Amino acid sequence: MGKIKRKAMAGKSTELILVLVVFIIASALLMRLYYTQGVYWDFVTHFLYAKALTSGYFYGSLDSGTLAISIQNGAHFYVEPFRAPLMSFLMAPFILLSYHPIPAYLIFETALLLVSSVYLARSLRVSPLVAAPMALLPYVMVYLTVLNGAELLSLILLLFAFGLAARKRWQAGILVALAALAKYSSVVFFVPLFFMPKGTRLKALAAGLVTTLPWFAFNSFVYGDPVYSYLSAVKEVFVIPPPSPTSVPIAVIGSLWIILVDLLPFMLIAASLAMYTYAKHRALLASFDYRYRIATAFLVVSVLIFAAFCIKGSVDTLPRWGYILYAGMVPILSLLIYDLSVQASIVYKERRIIPAVYSAIFIIFVVLSASAYVQLGEYPFGTLLGTKSVILGNAVQEVNALGISGCNVISNAWPYLRFDSITAHYPFYYNLTMYRYPIVIFDSFVNDGETVAEENISHTYNYSGFQILMPENHTC
Repeated sequence: MGKIKRKAMAGKSTELILVLVVFIIASALLMRLYYTQGVYWDFVTHFLYAKALTSGYFYGSLDSGTLAISIQNGAHFYVEPFRAPLMSFLMAPFILLSYHPIPAYLIFETALLLVSSVYLARSLRVSPLVAAPMALLPYVMVYLTVLNGAELLSLILLLFAFGLAARKRWQAGILVALAALAKYSSVVFFVPLFFMPKGTRLKALAAGLVTTLPWFAFNSFVYGDPVYSYLSAVKEVFVIPPPSPTSVPIAVIGSLWIILVDLLPFMLIAASLAMYTYAKHRALLASFDYRYRIATAFLVVSVLIFAAFCIKGSVDTLPRWGYILYAGMVPILSLLIYDLSVQASIVYKERRIIPAVYSAIFIIFVVLSASAYVQLGEYPFGTLLGTKSVILGNAVQEVNALGISGCNVISNAWPYLRFDSITAHYPFYYNLTMYRYPIVIFDSFVNDGETVAEENISHTYNYSGFQILMPENHTC
């Protein structure tokens, strides 16, 4: 008996060490990405939202009932109403407590992702060595972090929600509601909760509604409409999306490749185990139990909602919606790989099958992560403007040199300038202010800006990647 216990403890220790190695590798990849490229537009706007939550002006406006006007004015803080709020609320303490809030927050999210994958594995009664490497694949650490960050937070909460649903716990409704407050599109994952046992199902749905009520109340108080931010998000995604640089089918195929390429080896492992088991046993799984039913519900919902987002068809943003597919595919693949490994070891009476599968999964994760680490500069968004961009740094330097850093500035990349403490506004700020304030135009976003009429400009400063234009009789 003592020998069995020692073997079990050694197995648990090995499992813990390997899971921590997965975390370290994923964190190293993410930190290299951050320190070479910085964060991008959507993440920047969440960060600015978080800064607003640490500002006395925000709460003063809220108390006086003028917050909606202050948000539109943008004089003291910057908030985009269509952004789901949870990521910014979680980031705000890092701004107050850390000298390096963004990397600290990114590591926090990575650690939370690891915990959620381990909890998912325990809930499904599978090994974390199956679930954790899939949850922390390079696609997740690259595309769901510095570009926006809200997708990763929502994925984390959905994995927790799935784990609770697999345990038939009504608290799954709370986690789905929080996932939807991180990314509004995740609200669709209330649908799989209808497949929970009847009594638990009603409690879960009620808990989700109660969790969301404070945000409804906030919307109602500030904007006069309890679903204002939700409708704004729908408009932003489906009504006024940016033009797609390519055709919709090509964008969808390219995006699916980006999203699923890291998962393909795991799909092949599951398929190989299925064929290997079926060849001798003529059966795959002992039973299609509740775990598989709830996993299938999550998978179907994830595929359908992703198909809906393919309507947008922009290769610039569609890959990030892959978090929805991962929320459905990581649980079902974890279940299949583990259960088929166990089934194969029983059928062939070969205990080495299970550790061989774990080893293959770990090696695949390491190889994919190492490849991503080497190729970071080749990712499609690498040519866009990140906060570590030399072009952005030069623009901020020139704005300071011209003595207009304390002025209101019009720019087609206004969030980036606000990130560097310059009060920048979008080109149509107050509609008629285009030629009132100094203008900074970045070449990377030239299609997003209004054409500047030369007769209204007294001085033009041309630089590599951007221009600074000074309107006649400009003011700060």
